[in-house]
Amino acid sequence: MKASLQYGLSTLGKTIPFAAADAFTLYFYTDVVGIAPGLAGAMVLALLSWSALCDPLAGWLYQTAAPRGRAWFGWGTAAATLFFILGFVRLPPAALLLAGTAFRFAYALIDVPHNALLGNLQRDGQSPARLGGLRLFATIAGTLAAIAASRYALEGAAPRFLVFAAVTGVTGGLLFLVFFPFTVLHAPAAAMTALASAPRPPAIRAALISSAFFLSAVAATVVNGMFSKDIVYIAKYVLRDPGWTVVGMALFTVGKVAGMPLWIWLSERRGAVSTMQASFALVMATGVGVAVAPPHFSYLGVGLLFFGAGIGGTNIAGWTLMPGCAGLFRSGSEPLFFGAFTAVNKIASGFSGAIIGYTLMWLGIGSNPISLERQTRSLYWLVYIYPIAGAAIGIAGLMLFALLRSASSNTLQDTAQ
Repeated sequence: MKASLQYGLSTLGKTIPFAAADAFTLYFYTDVVGIAPGLAGAMVLALLSWSALCDPLAGWLYQTAAPRGRAWFGWGTAAATLFFILGFVRLPPAALLLAGTAFRFAYALIDVPHNALLGNLQRDGQSPARLGGLRLFATIAGTLAAIAASRYALEGAAPRFLVFAAVTGVTGGLLFLVFFPFTVLHAPAAAMTALASAPRPPAIRAALISSAFFLSAVAATVVNGMFSKDIVYIAKYVLRDPGWTVVGMALFTVGKVAGMPLWIWLSERRGAVSTMQASFALVMATGVGVAVAPPHFSYLGVGLLFFGAGIGGTNIAGWTLMPGCAGLFRSGSEPLFFGAFTAVNKIASGFSGAIIGYTLMWLGIGSNPISLERQTRSLYWLVYIYPIAGAAIGIAGLMLFALLRSASSNTLQDTAQ
């Protein structure tokens, strides 16, 4: 239990700067630095595409590096914190891009091996669904901390964003290092080889099963990325109240927390696949309802609560399935597998930023080539159509995943044993 709590608290620490970068980098580029929305969206896509390349590289480096102890995570955290802060300084686009690439590489060096520890904890007998819930709760707490700090930055100019970055970066880094579960960093041989004797499907089938799961996980990331990036634009251009950004993000996060007991219960009894399908279905149903509703505070607030609940379910179920998917491959490959997983998800998150940037450009936000009423309605409608499509893709991926898995061995389990 102590190691699980440490894992949750260290997850909280690393989430604070990552959530801040994920939610406010695009806004900082467009509304503080003054970069054109199309170029800003392309920059976000480039950063996360680079980050996607860094993740499997970080997994490989960690697998082959020795020793892999406190020094690795200490230097990695220090570098990530420094370049995260530089990413919120009002610099030319090229310099911001350079700072962003350095931050993403340094963050991958600590994030990928930390994620891989989830498999060690599950092998020690911890409930997969409850570990997934703990991870989600820690991620939510870190996101809320970043949101709370962002209000100070959103009410001022560029210097306030620098203070915001310094506070969130240093606080997150210290929490990560203080509570990192070093006791399970090098798990006993018995735990590390618990799945070594289990039957595994052929490599090609294992890759197909994992790819189907990746498709669903990527769809969930796109949906989540849309909300984490577009709420600030909805608040400013639709609701005409930039301060509502904090309220909107808080509602989205509260929805995740409120749905956690239901998704953990459902995952333990019906399986993670069924839980993830139900979560996507909730996202689709909410998207349809909100897209046809008037652009009003009340409708948006209720919609964000249900969207948050749906995304929370995909998160819990996805991380419940992750170690089992890694177990389809040879023992010891967990860091590389988790690196590949985060890589494809960051590409998806990058695309969500690019889509929003080009949508803003198409709608003419700022230049007003179309009527203000049409801008308002179109922006409000489009940012919810994308999640509906993402949820549909996620359900299709889960159907393929279940089909391929049923034709394989019974190696992969999606419920707690």
